[in-house]
Amino acid sequence: MVSVDEVIGQRLAAQHLTRPPAPTVVDAVRDSLAVQAQDPPLSRFSLGLRTGADDAGVLASLDSGDILRTHVLRPTWHYVARDDLRWLVDLTSAKVLSGMGSRHRTLGVDAPTIDRAVAVLQRELTGRALTRKELTPLLPTTDYPQPGPVVGHLLLVAEQLALICSGPTRNGEHTYALLDDVVPTQPPVPRDQAVHTLVTRFVAGHGPTSIRDLTRWTNLTLTELRGVLNTGAFETIEVEGVTLWRLADAPDHGLGDAWLLPTFDEAFLSHDKPRFPRLPNHRLGTLHINAAEAGGGVIIVNGRDIGGFKRTVTPRTFSVRLQFGDGVTARDRASAVRAAERLGTHFNRDAEVSVLE
Repeated sequence: MVSVDEVIGQRLAAQHLTRPPAPTVVDAVRDSLAVQAQDPPLSRFSLGLRTGADDAGVLASLDSGDILRTHVLRPTWHYVARDDLRWLVDLTSAKVLSGMGSRHRTLGVDAPTIDRAVAVLQRELTGRALTRKELTPLLPTTDYPQPGPVVGHLLLVAEQLALICSGPTRNGEHTYALLDDVVPTQPPVPRDQAVHTLVTRFVAGHGPTSIRDLTRWTNLTLTELRGVLNTGAFETIEVEGVTLWRLADAPDHGLGDAWLLPTFDEAFLSHDKPRFPRLPNHRLGTLHINAAEAGGGVIIVNGRDIGGFKRTVTPRTFSVRLQFGDGVTARDRASAVRAAERLGTHFNRDAEVSVLE
């Protein structure tokens, strides 16, 4: 019989939270295959937890192009290693683009509009990187009343067309560059090989994991996913009535100590069941955290979700507010406070930690 604690311990180890840190930021990203990155500061903190790198170290990996921040797998921001981006886009972009029809119609984006946007990007980004603000007056418009959503959509489409990706940050702002200027061309990967690689690396970096986790994480079909999962390369276990897949030699280093895991952290958001057990009267009850809750996340101590946190930053202050469920011990509170202080250290700031009672 496999326990929930064993599952959580193996996931924490797979994510480099309890086993030795990944040697570099790019290793941490590559071991997860892709890392959600909607909330840039806290997504960089997530990578810091797995490597020991501070924010400057993570930004250096972005600015060098060793890791890239772009939309891939689904219409969501991710970090990916440079040498993984092309085959992932080739594998998943067609389905992402095919699902955009409704959004195209809402924004008034048609094929000629996309063609004009592609021409602008090819011309304006040759040999340089530009911010979204710099690209906005250059890209075509539609009858939609606000240009912002149209620009964002055209840039997302261009990412799916393997035309653009992230460039170096400039004054803290995301830039766009031509993919061909950043990522060397590579021979195409046969689809069945790409699917096998994606599933194997997802299980290695997130397992034990369910097929529901996989279908949420990527847009591949159930037939494709099951075709790899059922090859006999993985072990299956049953926990809380759910079938989970894992590698036979999956590491397990126990439940560790304490972390503040951001809303979009791979160890937290990637899994449907089982999740981190919660204390009674948790602020979320039995609900999953709202993906709109940027700037915060959950407090994990000894494999338990004991509450939530919110980070607030001004030019003069860096504050972290903690909110606990019932029954938190003094020891666990102290562990959570240390985890909050670690959040400040990542950004080279002294965190002002408070508790909302």
